Amino acid sequence: MDPWDDPLCARALLHLCLCESFELYGMPLRLARNFEVEYNCFHRGKHEGCTNERCAKKRLLGDTPCRTLATWLPKDRVGITLYVDSGLRTFVGIRGRVMLATEQVMQGNVLPAETLVLAHFVLDRVEGGRLEPRVLVFDVSLLGGRDMEGLPPSERYSALLSLFRNRGGMTTLQWVGEEASAVAQLDGLRKKLPHDVECVVSVGCDPWLLSRVMHVNVGKGSLR
Repeated sequence: MDPWDDPLCARALLHLCLCESFELYGMPLRLARNFEVEYNCFHRGKHEGCTNERCAKKRLLGDTPCRTLATWLPKDRVGITLYVDSGLRTFVGIRGRVMLATEQVMQGNVLPAETLVLAHFVLDRVEGGRLEPRVLVFDVSLLGGRDMEGLPPSERYSALLSLFRNRGGMTTLQWVGEEASAVAQLDGLRKKLPHDVECVVSVGCDPWLLSRVMHVNVGKGSLR
């Protein structure tokens, strides 16, 4: 299926975007970038003998330690970016294109100019069986013009917490915390969240790469 034929993508365009923008001068190229979700290696340590491409890349970078955090990955989602420009207008990056955001998604009163955040668009099931659009922000790439990539995920998330604290509405901050806590809460999240959950993903030094967390329940002998 062409990604633009995806019904959920059509809903995202309907709720988030006014029109395609061609005013790209001065905007960061990463605004139109898509973040990836991968399967992580199922082992710990320095991975000296591992042929996984990501492990090889880490070794080339000196295997710099980076304490990861984790969150849940919505099952039905559209990955997007939100960018607030120097004029405090908000633009949406979606599947390689840049759109001017609707008034409902404008973030100029929340985010400083020249800030780029990563998010999921989902549809929440609410009272009466209605589907309500939601934007879950989980990471930041630029903050006030400062490059946040490569910084520890805890530092990036703390910056988001200070901006989104006590903020409601369509655009909200997604919980990100310790990996063990996220894994322990997975079954509970699946029951109480208003959208389906696929799995737990780790958030590392690269905000554009989420890794599915595999874990074993030894008592039940099950692999998730």
